[in-house]
Amino acid sequence: MKVLSNTLEELNERWDDPGVYPSNAGQFPLPSRNYLVGIEGELVLELTPEELDLAQAEIKDFINNEVVGEEYCLPDGVKWVEWQATFNGNILTLTIGDVE
Repeated sequence: MKVLSNTLEELNERWDDPGVYPSNAGQFPLPSRNYLVGIEGELVLELTPEELDLAQAEIKDFINNEVVGEEYCLPDGVKWVEWQATFNGNILTLTIGDVE
């Protein structure tokens, strides 16, 4: 397997506490924090004939066992990814449909 292109990118947003509370119990704002809202981009792989056969037969197992574990590690906090797979000969393009 050869990675031809990897444009997968984390999408983060920042939460800032407004710090406006009606009592003195919360008179100071809470610390700001960044959080993951998704992942965008695509991963394009060139597969060997053996990998192509495996990928076409069991695409979910191939992605979870061969691709994610080897070529791309998901960011911390990501529990589940819905991958969209497209084949063009021995070229496999993976895009992310949904992230949890």
